[in-house]
Amino acid sequence: MIVNAEEFDPGFLSDLQTQKRRHHRRTKLNYLDIVTAFDIETTNIPDLRQSVMYIWQWQIGPDYTVIGRTWDSFRDLYNRILEAVPDKCRIVCYIHNFSFEFQFLKSIIPMSDIMALDQRKVLKAVSGKIEFRC
Repeated sequence: MIVNAEEFDPGFLSDLQTQKRRHHRRTKLNYLDIVTAFDIETTNIPDLRQSVMYIWQWQIGPDYTVIGRTWDSFRDLYNRILEAVPDKCRIVCYIHNFSFEFQFLKSIIPMSDIMALDQRKVLKAVSGKIEFRC
């Protein structure tokens, strides 16, 4: 089901089972048993020599494709997902070509625990209770 970001309720995430436990810096983290993926579509403005996002979509499980057109709507959904994910849990979000999309996301939401192979070759980053992976 395709849902606009403003209409999506991520409250069901708090009821999900955890998939596995991993030790992460002396604390045990549980990962929610759900697959999520994120993608943005961009276009290039040649006169400005700049790329801009014109739509984003976040697949949450097999049932929901959440879409939005602004970074404000993304940030709002991101905050609602953070509230829905239980404490000491994380949700994993896979992003194809994360290195490219990281350049956009790093200025929209705070990122930490960044793992990269080389400059601009990002494999993983954590933002709150969400772990973004390539």
